[in-house]
Amino acid sequence: NGIPYQEVCAMVYELIQQLLSDSLVCDPEQISMQSDLRSELELSDGDLADILQAAADELSIPWRRQDLEELNTVSDLVSYVENRV
Repeated sequence: NGIPYQEVCAMVYELIQQLLSDSLVCDPEQISMQSDLRSELELSDGDLADILQAAADELSIPWRRQDLEELNTVSDLVSYVENRV
């Protein structure tokens, strides 16, 4: 779509960081790429599904609920979304 890959990566990370911070009611700066989605951020699969759906709606991308089990860290989530943009 003509957007440089680096910009896509930055945009996706900012979006995921914002969605996570909204869901967790915390400062986006407290969320790092290494943060574990379930143990550290204490997200359920339902929470992750909501966050992924919000990202999918924002970016018009497909996702599958069964893919949630493969997502362990914020980095995994960002990569998953980036690969579908």
